[in-house]
Amino acid sequence: MKSSCRRFATVRVDMLDQRNLMSHTYDDESFRIAFDSISRRYLTAIEQVFTWLKQRARE
Repeated sequence: MKSSCRRFATVRVDMLDQRNLMSHTYDDESFRIAFDSISRRYLTAIEQVFTWLKQRARE
């Protein structure tokens, strides 16, 4: 589980960096890059954390 936590921590930092970039960028190319990152990488990580939290809540 520790490696998963580290992996999610890395993804979380990347998500924050992407959010910061998008809050100051309004061009189409940056939007496409952010959208692709969210749909390919971040959504999966968020779903994994959500699943983990649900399992913890049942314990």
